[in-house]
Amino acid sequence: STENDLDRLFGIVMDAIMEVTGADRGAILHRTEDGKPPRTMAHRVRGRPQGRAQELKISQTIVEEGLKGLSLITADAMLDERFRAGASIVAQNIHAAMCVPLESHDKVLGVIYVDSTGAHRRFAEADLDLLTAVGRQAGIAIQRASYLQETKDLFYSTVLTLAAAIEAKDRYTQGHSERVTAFSVAIAESMGLPPEEVDTVKLSALLHDVGKIGVPEAVLNKPGKLTDEEYALIQAHPDAGSRIVSNIPKIGRVLDGVRHHHEKLNGRGYPDGL
Repeated sequence: STENDLDRLFGIVMDAIMEVTGADRGAILHRTEDGKPPRTMAHRVRGRPQGRAQELKISQTIVEEGLKGLSLITADAMLDERFRAGASIVAQNIHAAMCVPLESHDKVLGVIYVDSTGAHRRFAEADLDLLTAVGRQAGIAIQRASYLQETKDLFYSTVLTLAAAIEAKDRYTQGHSERVTAFSVAIAESMGLPPEEVDTVKLSALLHDVGKIGVPEAVLNKPGKLTDEEYALIQAHPDAGSRIVSNIPKIGRVLDGVRHHHEKLNGRGYPDGL
């Protein structure tokens, strides 16, 4: 319930499901907004390393019931009249199976599916009750993380738009902020920085030149050498940028990145000569 990264969250839920059910195979399928078949977000096959989601073929006959909001259990799928026609059930030797809705407070987000390919494991009603409870808790956590991700994506889109608008003033640096971001993130990741610090680096890089919004275009696009007065205007952009960025709530250390991106190791940078 505290995990904000969707990929990690799906993996955590999947591991918990395999542990509590003792299933041979399991998957979480997430419903798409465009009406297409649900996407497999995480899957496990007992005794095998994690592979691509496409490698796990799931009984769509059973999954469709879960997408309707119904919890389903079958002790022997191949003898169950409801599923005997399912080609994947026969082909994959599926014996016991369960499928429950992955649901939030107000809608079905997808399904949790588990099965057993051997007669040694037959699921009971208690297993179904437990998996249904996991489906409700996981659904709430997944919807929360989805909302956070959507908000984050919207924020980054706004930042990218702002960076593009600033660079439109300066024909010499078009695409500069995105290139700086790509290099900065690659370096941060190769240094093994934690995800939160990589995010700080990414935002700092995208916003580092936001202060140029206050520099006249005639100075930014001047073909010849700048005068001392014009260069002073350029040198003011890190300070101006940090003041602009300070208006964003909870921006934290991004302020340092924006303000100090022209400092130098020898102390001859600006604005603070660090």
